[in-house]
Amino acid sequence: MSKQTETQTEVAPQQITLEDIALIVNIIGAVSRRGAFEASEFTVVGGLFEKLRALLPEPAPEETNTAETTNTAAVAEIPENQLNFDFGAAAANKD
Repeated sequence: MSKQTETQTEVAPQQITLEDIALIVNIIGAVSRRGAFEASEFTVVGGLFEKLRALLPEPAPEETNTAETTNTAAVAEIPENQLNFDFGAAAANKD
């Protein structure tokens, strides 16, 4: 009877979904942008990132255009606490 009790208390293993993998890829990207990895860890972390990203389906072409537009807008925004240097203006003033 103890075998039956052990079997009943075992928990089924969790399945990892594509959404989980996409979340992991996004977490690795966010953490790397924040500087949480040391230089010696980039190869390992980058390798894992690429393996996981390869498991995800390719986005549809119109999704890609939307993502590029969104990323471009995010890059254009500069946080208040970040310095903004315009080197183009300095070069124009030299002439």
